Amino acid sequence: MKLLNLNDNLTLALVALFVVLSFIILIDPTRTIKSNATSVSQDLATVSLSPSKGTFRANESTPIEIKINTKGSSASGFEVTLIHSYTSSTPDIEIADADKNPKNGTQVQVASLSGVQVVKNAVTTDPVKKQIKIEVAGLSNLEKSLKTESEETLATLNVRFLNNSGQSAITFDSNETRIISSKTNKNIAKILNDGFYTIK
Repeated sequence: MKLLNLNDNLTLALVALFVVLSFIILIDPTRTIKSNATSVSQDLATVSLSPSKGTFRANESTPIEIKINTKGSSASGFEVTLIHSYTSSTPDIEIADADKNPKNGTQVQVASLSGVQVVKNAVTTDPVKKQIKIEVAGLSNLEKSLKTESEETLATLNVRFLNNSGQSAITFDSNETRIISSKTNKNIAKILNDGFYTIK
């Protein structure tokens, strides 16, 4: 009987490995797809304004919501910073104070999200930079992380459009807007949807 040489043994080993891998794929062909889908989902957490566009009259008021969607990922905290820049001597918009307590400064209306403690809520105007800054931040408690499968309201801005200025924008500061993953401790807010409005 002819004995197999080393090359024959290597060939048989490779064939056996190929058969085993093919069998695994046949058993669960979605294994790799599921893993990739989770990775993509974590990279697409969003923070948006709703409505993100619209036409309004001067002195008209409307609620604009900050929406958050972690796409199923757990978050240990969040920070959202919005900027309204203006070119005239006064802002194009006014943010109504949600708690109507001057001692607390101007604040927005923050939604009650389960397990989330709000640690910052402030609206400030800088006449030198000609900017209004809206800041909202929160932390999840140890028992339950912030996690959403769809868009949920984080906060509501009660906006009054002041001037017939044509165009007005409220945009996210990408350096100061983040959703922190409970798993990786990294920012997973990859999509920020700003608001652009027309004032007539």
